[in-house]
Amino acid sequence: MLCLISGSLPNAAQTEKAYSNDNRIKASKTFSKAEVSLHNKRTDCWIIIKDKVYDVTSYVEEHPGGDAILAHAGDDSTEGFFGYVSTKLD
Repeated sequence: MLCLISGSLPNAAQTEKAYSNDNRIKASKTFSKAEVSLHNKRTDCWIIIKDKVYDVTSYVEEHPGGDAILAHAGDDSTEGFFGYVSTKLD
């Protein structure tokens, strides 16, 4: 299950703060990935970052990458948000 954290897209520092400062979240609701997947439109856009759900609908038009944010609307955007991190040892 995933937890709805914020109404705006966090930066990396805010994401880590959300993990370490859960007392600022009064009530959270959990959602399945299937429920999140229903919010996949410009006018209703949720994304998942590190197992947290963010309603970024109000940010879609301001996104500096244009419609790139919609590529993972209703889906996991962790890699797109933080960039690809290889765990392969050379």
